[in-house]
Amino acid sequence: MEKNNGAKRDFGSFHSSNVEELIHLSESEYKSPKLDVAFDLSVFEKFEFGSSDLKKNFFYLDERFCFLNHGAFGLSFKPVLDYVHEWKCYAESQPLRFYDRQIMPLLVDLIRKFSSMIFKCKPNELALVDNCTFAFNSLISSLDLSPGDKIFIFSTTYGVYKKILKDYCIKKKAILIEEAISFPIIDEKDLMQKTLGKFKSILSEDEEDKKIRLVLIDHIPSNQPFLVPIDRISEYCKSKRSDILFVVDAAHSLGSVKNFTIDQYPNIDIMFTNCHKWFCGPKGTGFLYVKEISFRIRPSVQSHGINSGFNSEFIWSGLKDYASFLGLYASLNIWLHYFGGFDKPIEYCYSMVRQASEYLKNLWQTSFMVDPSLCSTMVCVQLPDSFVRNIIKNDDLESSFSYNDAEIVQNFFYFSHSIEVPIKYIQNSLYVRLSAHIYNKIEDYEFLGDVVMQNVE
Repeated sequence: MEKNNGAKRDFGSFHSSNVEELIHLSESEYKSPKLDVAFDLSVFEKFEFGSSDLKKNFFYLDERFCFLNHGAFGLSFKPVLDYVHEWKCYAESQPLRFYDRQIMPLLVDLIRKFSSMIFKCKPNELALVDNCTFAFNSLISSLDLSPGDKIFIFSTTYGVYKKILKDYCIKKKAILIEEAISFPIIDEKDLMQKTLGKFKSILSEDEEDKKIRLVLIDHIPSNQPFLVPIDRISEYCKSKRSDILFVVDAAHSLGSVKNFTIDQYPNIDIMFTNCHKWFCGPKGTGFLYVKEISFRIRPSVQSHGINSGFNSEFIWSGLKDYASFLGLYASLNIWLHYFGGFDKPIEYCYSMVRQASEYLKNLWQTSFMVDPSLCSTMVCVQLPDSFVRNIIKNDDLESSFSYNDAEIVQNFFYFSHSIEVPIKYIQNSLYVRLSAHIYNKIEDYEFLGDVVMQNVE
C-alpha cells in the first residue's frame, strides 16, 4: 500500500486511525487507498441467469440439493469468498502492517464507496457492522426510555427483536405495543389498511399522552415476506410526530428491493441491512445508517474508538477477521460492473418467484399469504391440507396444525427429497416460503410441486 494516502494516527496505537478526518474529506480531497489484493472481473464470462454455468461459477452450492431458501442465510458469491480468502492470507503475511496501517483506511474507503454508489447518503451517516442483530443491539443499548414510554412494532417484527424489546421494556418499565397484521393480504388497498391504517389508529390513540418514542418496522418480514410500505408509514409518522425515532430493519432489502437507496426514505432516522443475504456478500457484513441529526447511537461493543466519533466507534470492535468486510470490494464490482447494476438481477428474481408461486398455487389449488405483486424475492404459498396431514400422519380433519407440524414437513422435504425450503405456520395453515435468486430456475419449483402432488391423499 502506498505510503502517502492521508492516513495517520488518531486513536489507539494505530498508525492509520484518523477515521473521522478521512470520512469527512470532500470527494476532491479524498484519495482511495491502493488495494494490495486485486479483484479482476475480466476473468469471468457472462452467464445467463438460471443457467447451470452461472450456478457453478458463482456459488458453492451442493448440486445434490434443490435450494429454495436463499432468504434464510443468503449465499455468498463464489468469487467473493475466494477474494476474502486472498485477503486473509495477505493479512497473515504481515499482520502488523495490515491491522496497524492498512485496515482502517480500507474500511473507510468501503464506507465512502457504499454511501455514494449504493445508499446515496453521507459517509458520516453510514457504519459497517457485522449484521443487523449487532446494529439493533447497539440501538437498544443506546436508548434511554423512561417508565411509561412506548415502543411500537407490528406482529411481523423479527422474533429476536421482539425478545430483546420485551426484555428492555421490563427493565425500563416501558410499554411495548405490538399491533397484529392479519393474513391474507390480497391487494394494495388491503395492504395499506392492515399496515398504514393500523399505524394511524395507534398514533391517534397516543395523541394526548405522546408516549410513543420509537417505531420499529421490518421492511420485509422474514416469516411473512412482503414489502411493508415504510415510505408511507414513515412519512405519516413524521408529519404527526417529528420527535418519534423511526427505525427500519432492512435485513432483506439490499439486493432484493428495486431502488433501495436512503434518499428514497427521507423520513427514516435509522436503518440497518445485511450484505450476506440478497447482496451475496460475505457472512458477517452489514451496514447501519443513522441520520446525521437524529440520534446518538453507539456500538454495543466499544474499543479504542470510544468518544472519537460515530464511525470511529463502529469501525473497530477489537481484533477479529476483517477480511469479510474487504470482500465487499468484490461484491460491489460484481453488482455494478458484471451485472451492470441491480435492475436486471432483481427483475429476474421477481419474475421467477412470481412465476413459481403462481404455478404452485394453481397446481395445489391453494392460496397466497400475500399477493406476489406486493412481495419482492420471497412469496409464501399455502400447502394442501391433505398433503400436510399425510406427512404428519394425522387424518383428523378437525385438528389444528402447529409449529411442530411445520418442522416435520420441512424435514420431510429435506431428508426425503433434498429440497431446502422453509415451512411457515401462519394462522393455522402451513406455507412454503419460496425464495428466488439468480441461480434458481422454474424446474426447481416444479420439482417441489411434483413432490407435494405425489403425496396428496
